[in-house]
Amino acid sequence: MACNLKLRRAIAVAVVLMLAACGGETGVPAKGAQKAGAGQGAARPAGGGAQKAVAGKRTAAGAQDVLGALMNAALTFQPTGMAGKGLSPASLAISPAEWVEIAQVFPAVLKVIRASGARRTAYLAKLKAQGVEEEPMSEAGVAFQVNVMNNRFAFDRYGHLYFDDRFVTKEERPALDRAEALYRKFHKRWMAANAGKVKKDVKGKGEDAVKGKDAKVKGEVKAKPKGETEVAQQPGAIVDRAAEWKVRRVPIFKGFEDDRYQEHDALIVRCVDEFNRNRAAGAGATAEQAKGIPAITTALVKSHMIEETGGRDQKSLAAWDVDPEQVNVPGDWSDAKKDLGLAKPSKRNEGTAEQNIRAAIRFLSRKGFGASGQKASNRPAGRFDDWQTALKRYNGRSDAMVDGKSYSETYAEHIVERAKDPGKFVAIRKVVKK
Repeated sequence: MACNLKLRRAIAVAVVLMLAACGGETGVPAKGAQKAGAGQGAARPAGGGAQKAVAGKRTAAGAQDVLGALMNAALTFQPTGMAGKGLSPASLAISPAEWVEIAQVFPAVLKVIRASGARRTAYLAKLKAQGVEEEPMSEAGVAFQVNVMNNRFAFDRYGHLYFDDRFVTKEERPALDRAEALYRKFHKRWMAANAGKVKKDVKGKGEDAVKGKDAKVKGEVKAKPKGETEVAQQPGAIVDRAAEWKVRRVPIFKGFEDDRYQEHDALIVRCVDEFNRNRAAGAGATAEQAKGIPAITTALVKSHMIEETGGRDQKSLAAWDVDPEQVNVPGDWSDAKKDLGLAKPSKRNEGTAEQNIRAAIRFLSRKGFGASGQKASNRPAGRFDDWQTALKRYNGRSDAMVDGKSYSETYAEHIVERAKDPGKFVAIRKVVKK
């Protein structure tokens, strides 16, 4: 709270000083202007009052320049990661009126972050008491850090404040919305200034020097080596999440922005398309049964991978590379998996990522018909339940987690929730010793 008050006071003082230096905007004339006004009705040599007025204006202008520079330097944009590749930190020209808004908005955001952080700490302590921990959000999601009077506020590439906001209340949310709207306003100004600098640096070097041989134009779709596509952007530009998902076809989940989580995206698209084209073959179902199987989404498959092997421990890292959905694990072997093209493994992480991802999607679809995972056609009267039920059966653990739910219930709920809204952080839980 003390830091919050300190920030508010520092900004408020800077605003008052700045406005006073402008002369008249606070309702109080600058000293030079007062003297000039006093001399207008006096009997003085010609030009005397005018000279003092000019001197006063210069003094005010000088003070305004100095204070303006100090204030503007107090708010800087620090690009990070790939979003800031080739870009450098810079301060912005902020008007006195904008500083008044900053003085209202950012202290309020600090208050929200701290309050929600306290709730998060209490929540994690409750989980730990029940032998459960959560993987923290990745720091790779931070695209910009905005420094306001020595306080850093992180924003992602989509223009949103980047922190674990699961514990922000409905009443607190408007404060974040105001900050994000203000951020977009300043970000646009920063981008315009940065673009001008780039053009200046390459002036006279020809069009190729300005654009670059493989320049990305806003809205352009570029193919990546593994078949993945992306919405190309000007470096540092704010990205539209929905448009990005539509073009890439696989979402980037909040809290899981590290490059490794995007490595299998092309395989996910290929295996999902293959399954959806022929669901009867994938589920081992009759034509009639296949009609009841809804299309599986790339978001659900990727969310499933993250829940299974998205942790940062060595075991998860190794499994992510080869068997991200853990379909081919010795201790979980079932003869029903032979029909998926798998052979009983002697150790973890056998086969290839593509073989295992394809098998996992097919096995999951069969779990939608029953816990055994056998071909659906073995029970012609059987009907597909839903993907969440299939996920619960895929995991199968019945030990209690929290809130009276079983491990498999929480597991399935998290996967579906994450897939439904990639912009919402859904943490991975893991059981630990109490």
